[in-house]
Amino acid sequence: PDARELSHQTLISGLTSSKFKQDIIDLFRSDRYAQTTALDIGAGSGTTTAALAVNFGTVVATEVFWEIDKPWGEVDLTSTDFSKRQFGFHLDPRRLFKRDGSSFNNIVKLH
Repeated sequence: PDARELSHQTLISGLTSSKFKQDIIDLFRSDRYAQTTALDIGAGSGTTTAALAVNFGTVVATEVFWEIDKPWGEVDLTSTDFSKRQFGFHLDPRRLFKRDGSSFNNIVKLH
């Protein structure tokens, strides 16, 4: 397994497509990015952040919806009670994995 690839679960998760995340990985697949920092604005749950972190030395991530209590997986999109639709993203780099099974230690969250 390649440490410069995402695990299948991380690749298919999140709000961006698998193709988008793979395109990000392929676009920045160069050793020249290993010593640079990327900024991910609107990082959500961090799956695209993880795609950046595969090649960049550091990824700084920020998201305005991290402060809302309800995780995306608990949102009831069928409810007519819009208070139940409120959601928040929770980026936890320990829950994002590379294809070789390792997690990320180069993601920094800004609040």
